Amino acid sequence: MDAYLLSYDQLPGATAYRGAEVSWVDSGRPAATFNSVVAAHFAADEADAGIEAVLGHFRRVGRAFTWHVWQPSTPPSLDDLLVSHGLAFNDDEPGMAVA
Repeated sequence: MDAYLLSYDQLPGATAYRGAEVSWVDSGRPAATFNSVVAAHFAADEADAGIEAVLGHFRRVGRAFTWHVWQPSTPPSLDDLLVSHGLAFNDDEPGMAVA
């Protein structure tokens, strides 16, 4: 799923960030569907600053985005931390896998 969502960085005017702690894409489009945080692996004591850094980007450009919280996201309280930073829970998404 990460690769699919990050592929929006191929759109003209898109920006992507791929780091050890967080990966996101800003497609340059106004729809949150195309702008996503797709991976977050913060140390507990660095999560607030990491969240604010991502939020800062999307606030500066004035674009809606989604933040996907997957099973390996860290810290385990990431979903609660995102809410405390003003984000709202939207939906659970089903996951699928095949060998």
